[in-house]
Amino acid sequence: MSVPVEKEKEQRRSTTSLRILVVGMIFLATNLRATITAVGPVVSMIRDSLGISNAAIGTLTTIPLLAFAILSPFAPRLARRFGMEMVLFFVLIVLSIGLVLRPMGGFSTLYLGTILMGAGIAIANVLMPAFIKMKFPNNIGMMTGVYSISMNLTGALAAGLSIPIATSSSFGWKGSIGIWAILAIIALVIWIPQIRQRHNG
Repeated sequence: MSVPVEKEKEQRRSTTSLRILVVGMIFLATNLRATITAVGPVVSMIRDSLGISNAAIGTLTTIPLLAFAILSPFAPRLARRFGMEMVLFFVLIVLSIGLVLRPMGGFSTLYLGTILMGAGIAIANVLMPAFIKMKFPNNIGMMTGVYSISMNLTGALAAGLSIPIATSSSFGWKGSIGIWAILAIIALVIWIPQIRQRHNG
């Protein structure tokens, strides 16, 4: 096989890998705001359904902020120890588990799921800007824009669709906050090639 053909195949593989990476980043970004903003509009439904106090429901909404404050300093250390790709992959696992748990049962699973979700978001919020700089050193501005738009747009959509989903679905508020787990699972699957590439490298 000629050298030009080999180079062409290698270029195609590189382009495909880059596209998968961008799609993976977009789906990861969609989980960093929507999973939080989806809760606010249905807080009263959650409170009434579970029979919990206003204080308890208030704590629920502050968990992601507490997770960010507590876990953010550890994110760079984890990245140095295990690599950004691996840490972000683990973040997606934790995030997916948390989002699946949130609507599965009652008070305890809701809070446990929210804690896991908050932990994943806290780590990803710190690492993603650095990850973009590492992977796209010549297109930092553009890729940061893609990342930010994906994150903020889905956050706004989640806030706007939360009540319609809850009222039109037989699952109620559980369906409203649970549906976003789909994006996390998709992101997790798309992120697998990043782990394989790092391992092969």
